[in-house]
Amino acid sequence: MLVAFRTSDDKFITSSANFSLDLSGTKIGSKQTFTLIATNASGLADGDAVKIRYTPNGENGPDIKKASYWFAAGSGLKRSHDICEFKIKLVDTQYAFETADGKFVAEPDEKDGPLTLTESEDDALLVSLVDVKLAKKASSSKSAKKPAAE
Repeated sequence: MLVAFRTSDDKFITSSANFSLDLSGTKIGSKQTFTLIATNASGLADGDAVKIRYTPNGENGPDIKKASYWFAAGSGLKRSHDICEFKIKLVDTQYAFETADGKFVAEPDEKDGPLTLTESEDDALLVSLVDVKLAKKASSSKSAKKPAAE
C-alpha cells in the first residue's frame, strides 16, 4: 500500500539526504511516499508487523533497485538496504511504530533534524496513514473543478 505519514500538525515524514527521515514535508510528493508492507493481509491491526520501503524516482518512474527501508540505528531512524520490521501500535485513530527492541519512532530532537527513537510509548510520534492514490485522486478532482482563470 502506498502511503504518506501525516502528523497532527500536518507535517509529513520525508525521505531526506544521507538516508535520513525527517518531518520537513508539507505536502505529499515522491519523497513523502512510502510502501507499507504488512504481514497481515487482512488490514492493519494493533501489534501487526510491517516493513516500510522508500523507492526514489528514476528516469522512468520509481527505481526499485535504489529502494531502501526504514531502519532503527542507535538513537535514530534512517533508511537502509537492510530491512527492519516495526510493530504497529494503534493509539486512538493514529499509529506509532515500535522497533524490535521496544523503542518507538519519535520526533526530531532539534527543528528540521532527523527522526529519533525513544524508550517511552508516551513520547512516540503519532501519525495518520494517508492513502497516496486516494489523495492524488482527490487533489486531481479539486483541480478539475476549479473555474478557469479569465
